[in-house]
Amino acid sequence: MKIAQETGNVERVGIGEEGQFKIKASAKAFEILSSGLYSDKVRAIIRELSCNAYDSHIEAGNEDPFLLHLPNDLEPYFSLRDFGIGLCHEDVMNIFPTYFESTKTSSNDFVGCLGLGSKSPFSYTDSFMVTSIFDGKVRIYNSFLDEHRIPSIVLMSENDTTERNGVEIQFPVEQNDFHEFTSKTPKVLEYFKLKPEIVGAEVKHNEINYFITRDNWGVRGKGGAARDYQQARAVMGNIAYPIGDFNYEGLSQVARAVLRLDIDIFFNIGDLDIAASREKLSYDKQTNENIKNRLEQLAGEIIEEIGTKIQDCECKWDARKLIYSMRAGDYSVFQTLIDSSDVKFTWKGIELFDSSCKLSSQYVKVDLAMVPVHITRFNHSTYRRKRGRFAAVNSIPVNDVHIFIEDKSNCKVLRVEKYINEQCGGSRNVEIIFVRDVGFSSYTADDGTTVPEDRSQDGFAMLREHLGMMPDTVFPLVSEMPFDKDTSTSTVNTLSKCTLLEYDPTGCCSRRGSCSSYWSETTIDKTKGGIYVPIDRYKVDDSNPDDALNPYFYMLKLLGSKDVTVYGVKSRKVGEFERSKQWTTLKEHTVRKVTNYLKRHNLAAEYGIQNEMSIIESDSRYGTINKTMFEMIGIMSKDMFTNSPDVYAFIERLESIKKTSKLCTAISKFSNRVYGISVLEYDAEAVRATLKEELSVAGVIIKENYPLLLKIDSFNPPKEAMAHYIKLVNDSL
Repeated sequence: MKIAQETGNVERVGIGEEGQFKIKASAKAFEILSSGLYSDKVRAIIRELSCNAYDSHIEAGNEDPFLLHLPNDLEPYFSLRDFGIGLCHEDVMNIFPTYFESTKTSSNDFVGCLGLGSKSPFSYTDSFMVTSIFDGKVRIYNSFLDEHRIPSIVLMSENDTTERNGVEIQFPVEQNDFHEFTSKTPKVLEYFKLKPEIVGAEVKHNEINYFITRDNWGVRGKGGAARDYQQARAVMGNIAYPIGDFNYEGLSQVARAVLRLDIDIFFNIGDLDIAASREKLSYDKQTNENIKNRLEQLAGEIIEEIGTKIQDCECKWDARKLIYSMRAGDYSVFQTLIDSSDVKFTWKGIELFDSSCKLSSQYVKVDLAMVPVHITRFNHSTYRRKRGRFAAVNSIPVNDVHIFIEDKSNCKVLRVEKYINEQCGGSRNVEIIFVRDVGFSSYTADDGTTVPEDRSQDGFAMLREHLGMMPDTVFPLVSEMPFDKDTSTSTVNTLSKCTLLEYDPTGCCSRRGSCSSYWSETTIDKTKGGIYVPIDRYKVDDSNPDDALNPYFYMLKLLGSKDVTVYGVKSRKVGEFERSKQWTTLKEHTVRKVTNYLKRHNLAAEYGIQNEMSIIESDSRYGTINKTMFEMIGIMSKDMFTNSPDVYAFIERLESIKKTSKLCTAISKFSNRVYGISVLEYDAEAVRATLKEELSVAGVIIKENYPLLLKIDSFNPPKEAMAHYIKLVNDSL
């Protein structure tokens, strides 16, 4: 991205020594530029490295996706590999490590410009690997903070290759951070024109659904991915920036109303100035003017698109429902914009805000005309009070209206409840209206004459006409509404269906710090049972739900259990679930799983070996040998020591406990958390004595037969050289 460089004439008056301000290359300065810039380190790394990969593909003219690897238990690292132009050795050593040095400042085709994004991994880790494939050579570099915390880079290796040009950045990730990398990746990449192929975890790219849109803007619709901010966003160079507190002076009210929409406004690269962190806009004079001009333009365009959508409706009723959705329903964010504009919306020349037509309990009256229907109205609140309500209903719907012909009078409440919960997602903005054609009763007209009873009129046809529906609109029958036949109105207080809060581990990403964001309301059949946790003000054991529940999920995962659905039960309902045999708490469920696992596997002995091994390691007499033994595990096969049965047996033992070490440690911590003591008890003295004896024997053999193994470098062990050395020794024995 081109950076605007302002120059000016400076008039100097007087004499004296003149100097320029400088930046000292200190550890603190580098820390601020590598880490202090970013409020969200993980999001920054994904964003900055992905932008660099995108730019490299643009420069190379490559439309193939770049490759992004997310950390998992088997491959605990994050990496990003592009297939762009690559970097030669001179560029890696001179341009890549230089802050504020960039090759992208001459064109607005590129997102980058500051030369800071490539250093963003330092905000999370002290070192990361850089692999550059360039013109048949693959070079691996280590970028690290030296002993003075100064960023440094060193060439590790160079080899020939037939791989495509490009750059790969890789660094290890702590297990506790796996979820954060996985959950934030689709949000960061949401607006990327060229999206990567994601491996390492099952992650889908977010889909953006627009309710109304044009080439350079779009207002969000239902069903899209959750955003971190429900407001206007400026999208530039693949990144969405919230439009915050800029200078509103001179902005019209209708343009200000656009800022309240859930809208994406697309700008060309270079139109707006951004902060160095790329987390927000920098509101200089030009940026303010560009945003204001665009908002004024959009206000008119959005009103035009709303008018077009209204005209596309088949009938007046559909047009009125659309207006409702934009003023009080699913798209109510349009209300301020509509009210701020002077436009009077019509459909085929018909005024849509005509409120003279109302459905009442016996008839519909429009300009002294009447429709002979009997109305029973239900909504989210009335069906919970177990009865319908006979009240006026506007023909301009104030809710999502569903009309049924009342051919059945039994179990109306149960039918409505099931319909609202299952067909309408439990929405509170639904009106269910039952209508019955009863004909005209006799009444006294305004002139005093008596109008006789008339049962010959088609009340439903008249209803459709006065509401502005299509003549062929078919009202479904109440008898077609499903309900639970084994449940009657006399037992309505013990309905099997109930509304609970389902735990959603991704909630922390949409509203960080809010415990309620971890729970989503859902309707279930409570007779089928399940797993629950008591909650109070959305907290579990007075803690953040994520912190309280993750230890249980981690334990179940290690035991090989499938993912479980957990429901939150508020304190006033806990007693009902405690008495139910079909329901169990997450704690009880996990304890039962652990207990059953321990009955099938004798982990206490393996845990004892693992635990005592760590104690023996601190013993100066055995420490070196023990360390060496552990370093050989995963590097050497026990089969290489067939000539040394004692060493073979000991490595076999260590390999065995290594497989269960994570599980043993987790069970021990879990049991201490739940019971206050570890369930993995063992005879410490006996285990320690046996291990010391085996270590002593194995150590003597290694010292005598394989002395060079005691000199290996634990940080970077020469695996091939060690294998060759052991083979030579074995051949000579």
